[in-house]
Amino acid sequence: MKNYSYRLIYVVFFFSFLAQPLSNYAWGRKGHHIIVELAFNRMNQGTREKVMKYLNGMSIQSASTWMDDIRNVPTYKYLETSHYINIPDPNKTPTVAPNDVKRELDKTFNDLNNKKQLDDSIVRLSILKLIHLIGDIHQPLHAGYEKDRGGNDEQVVFEDKKSNLHRLWDTQLIDKLSIDNVVIENHIAALSNRSKRDYSVINVDQWINESQSYLGQLYSIDNKVINENYVLRSKPVIEKQLARAAMRLQRALEMYF
Repeated sequence: MKNYSYRLIYVVFFFSFLAQPLSNYAWGRKGHHIIVELAFNRMNQGTREKVMKYLNGMSIQSASTWMDDIRNVPTYKYLETSHYINIPDPNKTPTVAPNDVKRELDKTFNDLNNKKQLDDSIVRLSILKLIHLIGDIHQPLHAGYEKDRGGNDEQVVFEDKKSNLHRLWDTQLIDKLSIDNVVIENHIAALSNRSKRDYSVINVDQWINESQSYLGQLYSIDNKVINENYVLRSKPVIEKQLARAAMRLQRALEMYF
């Protein structure tokens, strides 16, 4: 009965999600799919089987966007602000959100440290949060400025059409650059052993600092127009962040399962 009820809720609210703009969702569906597919392809078989058992028939692709799909479900209202963390304007105090990505990831890791004492439904929820939020935090604008809501209010022109900086980094640049699993796999294959260790580190504060370190580049836009040079400069950042997210998700799941 528990599984049936969950699936019913998921189906009902999945379609309401499809009608919403993607500008609020880190990496968009394609980016999240790349991250989870690479993580699962790379992880050991034992971990993969254990995680899939908890997912109970849900595909890894659906698991990667589940937290976006259920945003309108009242039961999960408490997760609404857990997808990001904001930087305040200089010399100002940030507005404290009910939750943010650091607090939710820290809580999730803590829960998994004690997973033997938890109901299977809580472990499953923890897996769903890890899969999504590790992706979210590696999109630099999910560690962005409070004043423009992580770039959602930063208007730009891309390919002669109005857009905003957040949407650009969620979906438009990935599509424009034809970034897919093969591109990220090649990026990982070219890494040194030292870089591979760094890409696999489990440290939420480090992940946030890395994302924030790119904000200067992201906001360096000539007259609010996204030109070819901006697109090309963005490619290595996107590749690195997607690769980091995939390898860190792999590592996190292998730590606990």
